Amino acid sequence: MLINNFKKGSQGSVRGTFKDPHPQVEQPAMVEFVVETNEHSIEIGVDGYEDRTTAFGYARPIHIEYYEGKLMVRIWADANSEEPTHVIDMSGAKEEA
Repeated sequence: MLINNFKKGSQGSVRGTFKDPHPQVEQPAMVEFVVETNEHSIEIGVDGYEDRTTAFGYARPIHIEYYEGKLMVRIWADANSEEPTHVIDMSGAKEEA
């Protein structure tokens, strides 16, 4: 996967594109993404993917947050779901001191 065209966006955001390493499929060979940060989370959106509660074009269906002492990844894989379809506790991936 090739990631390029990084552009610093509004406060705490980065935009860019990445390529499909297997462009023979009948989908766009490149998609645009946005990564936004705030004091609570990192939120990732990709053009053409949405969630139920956000206005068109502003969805961030992937959230990474540090919550109650744990790194958590929340994913909305179903655009019709108000709650995340996947909640991943990353504690098992934590490096031991």
